[in-house]
Amino acid sequence: MAEPAARRVEVGAGGGAAAYRRTRALSISVEVRRQFSRRGIQLMLVAMAVLPCLLAGAVSAGKSGVAVNAQLLSDMATSSAANFAVFAIVAGSQFGLVLMVAYVMGEAVARDSQWLYLRVLLTVPVPRGQLLRRKFIACGIVCISGLLVFATVSVVIGLVFYGHGPLTPVSGAQVETSGLAWRLAAILVYIGVYLMWIGALAIFLSVLARDNPVAAVGGTVVVTLCSHLFGGLPTLQGLRAILPTRNYDAWLMLTRTDVDWFGMRWGLFLSLFYTGVFFLLAYVRFTTKDIAK
Repeated sequence: MAEPAARRVEVGAGGGAAAYRRTRALSISVEVRRQFSRRGIQLMLVAMAVLPCLLAGAVSAGKSGVAVNAQLLSDMATSSAANFAVFAIVAGSQFGLVLMVAYVMGEAVARDSQWLYLRVLLTVPVPRGQLLRRKFIACGIVCISGLLVFATVSVVIGLVFYGHGPLTPVSGAQVETSGLAWRLAAILVYIGVYLMWIGALAIFLSVLARDNPVAAVGGTVVVTLCSHLFGGLPTLQGLRAILPTRNYDAWLMLTRTDVDWFGMRWGLFLSLFYTGVFFLLAYVRFTTKDIAK
């Protein structure tokens, strides 16, 4: 394995060798390129582009009477590009986007350990904590790319088939087209922050799983689904307020003319809090235990 960036020696004015350029070791750009070169990541991005197409077919089937119970939802989703984009994001955030983040982040460490690549990385003179942070950031960039692909394709499909128009929420007044751009951007920011805690959880489980990425990915999905399940149980309403999935769909307030920012602020706080907790656990484990195969 070539390592000019990791082993390059800086030369001072006097021509003497200084120290290794530790900041060059496994740079974020190198890790991002490596992630995008993986076949699994490429297929995942394709899936993010295909999913809105499948959802468009589903709402069309609903309008044709195949799914009678979905008639109202179909009518709303196909009334404008904004409505279809919101419908697609609602459907995608339930499972598709969660699975994407779980896959990318869950394999970040465990897959490298399985392929013996992590052992090579740990020989580079760079602190383990720095290595983990760079992998987290690089995988986060991949996840953001997947989210943007999903949202962009959804908007394009909506514009091509359903045209411009106001955003019609389930209740309340319509949002006119002049305010749709910033609302859609704010929705994506909110969802991106929400997905961060899932990514941090996946990184933590990836460190725990050592060379078993399937366990890390599956564990992340199971924990997320269980959090949703517990939050819906009447007997656990006291616990629901502090679950990471609390207010996961608060971004729907942005589809209304009058936005209640409290729920969104609380949702963002919980997401960032659990992101910090899970990443700290991953950091401690990664820097204190030999997890490389």
